[in-house]
Amino acid sequence: MKRGNRVPAQGMRILVLGIGIAFSIPMNAGAASDTAFASLLIFPSPAANAMGNASGGAADDSPLAVMMNPALLGMSGRRNVFATEYYPQKIQWQPSPAPGMDYDAKSTAFCLSLRPVRGIRLSMGIGIYGSRLNLGRAAQANAGLPDTTGDFIPWEQVNGTAVSVTFEHIAAVSLGYTLKSLQANPEPGVLARSATHDFGLALKVPVFRLLKRSRAFNPMEDLGTFEPFLDPGFYFSRSNIDGHAPVTDADRSGLLPRNHSLGFHVSAGLRYRTGWSGFSPLSLKWVHEKSNPSAVSRRGLEIGFMDFYFYRTGRVEDREGGSVYETRGYGINFLQPARILAALLEMQDSRLFRLISAVSFEKHFSKTVPERDSPPYGVRFSSYVIRLGGLVMN
Repeated sequence: MKRGNRVPAQGMRILVLGIGIAFSIPMNAGAASDTAFASLLIFPSPAANAMGNASGGAADDSPLAVMMNPALLGMSGRRNVFATEYYPQKIQWQPSPAPGMDYDAKSTAFCLSLRPVRGIRLSMGIGIYGSRLNLGRAAQANAGLPDTTGDFIPWEQVNGTAVSVTFEHIAAVSLGYTLKSLQANPEPGVLARSATHDFGLALKVPVFRLLKRSRAFNPMEDLGTFEPFLDPGFYFSRSNIDGHAPVTDADRSGLLPRNHSLGFHVSAGLRYRTGWSGFSPLSLKWVHEKSNPSAVSRRGLEIGFMDFYFYRTGRVEDREGGSVYETRGYGINFLQPARILAALLEMQDSRLFRLISAVSFEKHFSKTVPERDSPPYGVRFSSYVIRLGGLVMN
């Protein structure tokens, strides 16, 4: 038997081994009643939120999704050298539990691939992010100070630094780690601090490419410039490992909301290749995720058209919280039409084409569609992404 025929089997063994490692890690999540620091429960990525909050696999190109799984940083680094995502305005809760309650977040990632330098299929990334949750105005009296009565807005702030390494041989395997610092101002004159960390693992298997290498079956034959792809994978993350809520009052302290997620996703579609670049006329992505360890189920679907417009939908079922709601959203890459036109006109060797192909400016939007009296209600997320692409390795 030829050596190449063993490639799919090796990929399957890697996948099984990775799942075994993920399940072997204890998953003792703190109960909701025992946790504090509400901002750690927020899913910041609109792209992932539109697909049922499945951050681990739904948005491997979203810088904000790194806040939920640092391993996604390495996966993004296979294609990008820089990316930043931000909200054009703060996210408002509707209806808000308290006046003035809003949320803001921003994430920036820098990545380096060693393949163009030494041909090594290794990429690394570092991400820096921050978020702030204003919990709403509360009338407070600052005893002992003149003019004591006034509005006070308690807040929570998270700052994190994530690092990730991705190695690609049979499959793309990414490991990520995040160190987070937490600050809270729960009452006038009180500033509390704490720290915690996250761990993430992600794996993606390019099935059609492995079949082509094995020479057992080549689905890419006789398709000319078109190339089908089928990339299943799984991911695992543990968030807020150890650590306590940054509150100085002993009566109000508690465990941080520890989130444990394990999911499976599949990406499939058809890609049009022109030179070293290309685009996907049609693509599909499906994801299914379980959390803590199986109290919350998240499912999502994304349909992409020409890498320009992405329709997303999802569903969340929280058995512990008793809430069920659906999600909707979309993504738009504003520069993609120019990229498609340049590719069809065979301008891939021009400097202008290379510049257009490297830069992306995107908008992502999501909203929740809950059942009656089932939170969250009316929460809408909107973000912009600016990214600089590098060598396409997938």
